[in-house]
Parts: sequence; C-alpha cells; structure tokens
Amino acid sequence: MGHSIGDHAYGECGIEFLLVDRSGTRQRVRRFRADVRLLMDHPEVYRDGDNTRLIPVSSISNSVLAIGAQHAASEPESYALALAERFLTATTRVRTADVRLIASEFSPLLSDPPTTSAQHFSAPVRHQDHAHLTLTRHGEPVVRSGLLNM
Repeated sequence: MGHSIGDHAYGECGIEFLLVDRSGTRQRVRRFRADVRLLMDHPEVYRDGDNTRLIPVSSISNSVLAIGAQHAASEPESYALALAERFLTATTRVRTADVRLIASEFSPLLSDPPTTSAQHFSAPVRHQDHAHLTLTRHGEPVVRSGLLNM
C-alpha cells in the first residue's frame, strides 16, 4: 500500500487594514479583516522541500492591500471576487481561491459648524458586512454574505 499526498490549502489569515473611500463628498472609512486560503496540488513541497511554486504569504498580504486600494468604494462581495480572480490568475497551480472579508464601517462625526478641511470618525458601528467567496478555476463563484453582530 503506497502513500499519496492529498490536496493542500495554505494562505494568510487575519490581514487587517483600513480602506478610505474619498470618491464622494464625504469620506467613507472601513476596517477590513481578510482571510485568504488557496487550494493547490503541490506534493513537491512535502516530497522534495521545493516551495518555488507557492505564492509567498507576504505576496498574498500585499495583493489584499493593493486590490483593496482599487476597491475602496466597492462592497465586500465585489472586492472578494477581485481577490479570488487575482490569485487564480497568479499561477496555474491554484485550483480554488477561498476569500473571507469582514468590514466594519466607521461613523462620521458631524461638526458644528460643518468643516470641509478635516473629517473625524467614531469607532465602527457594531454590525459588520461579511462576504465569503469561493472561486474554482473553471467554475462560477459561490458567495455567502450578509451582516454579522446584529
């Protein structure tokens, strides 16, 4: 009876950052937490100690931040889809990209009299937007989303 190495998933969890949307008249500030999991077939990592085909976790984190900057005004579902598509096109070895995003929006503080030079924000509201997207190489995205902590 021989042994075989099965599918493997790796990625980066707990990537936290702020996104500021300055496209409207009022800024929108959101705190994000991203978890990225990539499913691949790469037995050479275990068999030979060869990790040259893996995407480094620092590159995963940097991709989350860079794509986030491009999607500051987007909802979490659109942002998660862009991330998943990026990881599937990064290498042919990734078969499935699994992305979870949780977003908390900061509430703007209104000043009296209104000022246009500086905007201030209070702590995030209690509820959070949530998106969990799974995208396979030759499939349609599966999205589960909604509100948490209501």
